[in-house]
Amino acid sequence: MNELTKKIRLIFWPMVKLTILVIVGLSFLHWLLFIVGNLPVREDVYLFFLPLAVPPVAVFFILRPRLKQLQFKQDKMLDFYCALFSIAMIVPTMIAQNYLDKALGKLTTLEDITQVDKEPKSKYYTVNRYHLDTKKVGWYTEIKASGKSSYDLYFRAYAVFPIVKRYSDQPTTDHTYWLGVSYQRNTGNPKNDLQLNMIYQRFIREVQHEFKGTNFRSFTFLEGLDKAKDRGKYAAALANAGHANVDEVLVFKPHVEHFDSRIQNHQLLWFFVSLGLAFALCFALVFLLN
Repeated sequence: MNELTKKIRLIFWPMVKLTILVIVGLSFLHWLLFIVGNLPVREDVYLFFLPLAVPPVAVFFILRPRLKQLQFKQDKMLDFYCALFSIAMIVPTMIAQNYLDKALGKLTTLEDITQVDKEPKSKYYTVNRYHLDTKKVGWYTEIKASGKSSYDLYFRAYAVFPIVKRYSDQPTTDHTYWLGVSYQRNTGNPKNDLQLNMIYQRFIREVQHEFKGTNFRSFTFLEGLDKAKDRGKYAAALANAGHANVDEVLVFKPHVEHFDSRIQNHQLLWFFVSLGLAFALCFALVFLLN
């Protein structure tokens, strides 16, 4: 057996099997616990953090002992190879979970929005009869800095307004079902607080003008945001609207595209491309191992 064949059997094939096992295993848990079981966990836990954490653990306990058999001259090189193998596994795993979340999300048709609580939990909904009360809107805004030396500023605004069965003049605190929309702009770091305030006020005017000019009745389906990572931002907007029991409120994101368009063909393509690149990277690393 030549040296390359030995390394392929010792490292490459176990890496391929481990990658497939991690993707299939996480996908099954995703489906069982979060889609069928509907565990009340924020979506970024199973769409981002689990795909980010599981591959390095799998590499450490399964591939690292095999890599050690090659007797690296420096431990840093061993850690470097483990890191590259982990990254190669993380990317297709993360893409697979995001695709699965959209592909298996169930669409439920409601005669009116109050039937949400009477139907099995679903990710997506269509509503036949409803009224949107855009006069009872609540806003929440935030500014975040990013980049080196906080060079870029990101302005985000979150708006919520009730969706009801029919028009009523009931107070804001009595509404249970709301639509939530968000807006984002970015700009360079202002020179002083005065310039920052001017940019912020312009942002507020722009998003409020965009909000007033939007026909929200044109939505084709709604997406439940009870697990969204931005759920807390919408809750803050609800609080600013005067709603005291934000934990009992259901917030939905309106979509205007066709329901089938939520799953774009390139997402599945990117999964297979990333998986192929991951295997190619792993083979190259194995080939270069001394």
